[in-house]
Amino acid sequence: MTFTEGSSDDSTSGSTRTNLPDKVKSQTTYQDIQIDYAIAAKLTDPE
Repeated sequence: MTFTEGSSDDSTSGSTRTNLPDKVKSQTTYQDIQIDYAIAAKLTDPE
């Protein structure tokens, strides 16, 4: 992910997936899954 508009190099993002394999397969139905996505952005003063 690319952060723009004043975010610093300290910005990051990530996700945690539950009940999904590392590589999912096309045309496959997965049940009882959860995806938690988090974003942390440190903004800089525009001046």
